[in-house]
Order: sequence, then C-alpha cells, then structure tokens
Amino acid sequence: MEDLIMAALSGKETGVRALLAAGADVNQADDNGWTALGSAAARGHEQIVERVLAAGAHVDRPDIRGRTALMRAVDDRRAGMVELLLTAGANVNAADRRGRTALMTAALGGDRKIVDLLLTAGADVYQADATGWSALACRAVEEASTRSAAGSAEL
Repeated sequence: MEDLIMAALSGKETGVRALLAAGADVNQADDNGWTALGSAAARGHEQIVERVLAAGAHVDRPDIRGRTALMRAVDDRRAGMVELLLTAGANVNAADRRGRTALMTAALGGDRKIVDLLLTAGADVYQADATGWSALACRAVEEASTRSAAGSAEL
C-alpha cells in the first residue's frame, strides 16, 4: 500500500504532512482504488481529511466499487465527517456500481442525523439503485423492521 494512504488510514497526521511536503500524489490509489482521502474519511480522521483536501484531493474519486469518501463516512456513521465532506463539495447523489447512494445507506442504517445532513445537502430520496430501490423505500423497510422488532420484544 502506498505510504500516504497507509499514513492516512492509520491517522498519522505528521506522516501525512511530511509525505505531502515531499511531493506524494494526494490522489494516488491502491489496488482497491482507496486514496488517502477515502481511507481517512472511513476512519474518521478529520484533520487528515482537511489536509488532503487542501492539498488537492478529489472529493468524489471513487474506489473500484464506485464508493466515494462520503459513502465510506456514512458506512461508519461518522456525522462530523459527512458534514465536512459535504462542505467540501462532495456529490450527495453519487452512486456506487450498484447504484447505491449515501442516503440509501444512511436510511437503511437508521441514522437520522446523517439522513438529515444528506437531505439538507440535496440528496434525492427517489434516486433508485440497480434493483429499483430508492432511499425512501429503504427507510420504509428500516422503519417497518424496527417496529416489528419492537413489537416482538413486547410479547
């Protein structure tokens, strides 16, 4: 794995700073398409994300599965990171290779704060994935399963 990606993934801010100063390519990706930005976003390293964005990291560069840093932050329920990436101009309606968006993931995960952040940023609740599911449908399924589980617990 490339040194900058590993430093970003590990949260080593001084290493990231030194590698960037030495001319490391901020947008270089490993074999999975992970970049320093995506790696830091997935782990919640906000200062590193800010640093690589300032160094010219492409906020919407996808990995080989089509997943962006925003999607990875949503996967790990990192609301602060989601907000940071949206402020940096992340495409809220970007879809991965299966057509899934960050909003679909947040809706299925039941994370209201992240859902609210994505909706405020203009996420499309009707955008459908490759199977025809939209974020609105995902949320309805999540709500129904939560009510069903709560009803079972009451028995």
